[in-house]
Amino acid sequence: MGDYFKDTRHFSTEEHGIYLLILFELWVKRGKIPENTLFAVVGKPENWEEKRQKIYDLLTIKDGFVSQKRLTIELKKWGKFRKSKQKAGKLGGRPKKPTGKPTGIANNNLQGKPSPSPSPSPSPSHIKDLSPAKSRKPDPVWDAVCQIWGFDPKTKSEQSRIGKIVKDLKIKLPMGIHILNEIKGRKSAYMKHWPAIDCSPEALLKHWDQFKANHKTPSRKYVQPVVKPEDMPDEKWLKSFKKDAKTKGIG
Repeated sequence: MGDYFKDTRHFSTEEHGIYLLILFELWVKRGKIPENTLFAVVGKPENWEEKRQKIYDLLTIKDGFVSQKRLTIELKKWGKFRKSKQKAGKLGGRPKKPTGKPTGIANNNLQGKPSPSPSPSPSPSHIKDLSPAKSRKPDPVWDAVCQIWGFDPKTKSEQSRIGKIVKDLKIKLPMGIHILNEIKGRKSAYMKHWPAIDCSPEALLKHWDQFKANHKTPSRKYVQPVVKPEDMPDEKWLKSFKKDAKTKGIG
């Protein structure tokens, strides 16, 4: 823009318009247009002969064709840039810059090792944490869940699932109850109500308040104590006890 205004500072508004129309036409026609087609481009401006000389000073007229030096240079630059983009597109995009560091496969080849065959990488959303599970502190709710559902968590992913179940159970479980019996009882009630549906910990938690564990304490029957003959009082002792009781007014 700076070069344009430096060269056209003395132009009138109409002369700017005529000159720009010529430049646009030159760009579209790849840098050259016949001189005899200028009127088709700019129309028939008033006092054309007076304006023509000022505009022609910035153009090149050769062999009946009109061109503009700076525009021709820019067209050549654009042509090279366009070809480089087309070439890169055929090769799959912009070429990667060399890092100067050998890749793992190249390094193996330098050391005479066979190159490993590439394996497809799983998408991040489907990757499970298969690292070994960490040791944990004893937790009766955790132990009850693992015992009832037969869990044996080996990985962090499995531990994470049970950890969430235990956290939700601690909110649901009432105070002062036997944890194992409480969870077992509610699971039994769930399975009795829906025998055809698998009772997972998550399903039980969802319907926790719908079922109550049955904690009936078995009634104790009175058992008559067995008195051995050797433990029975003798006749002499009984007579003495009755006499003593009569004296004290008990019997």
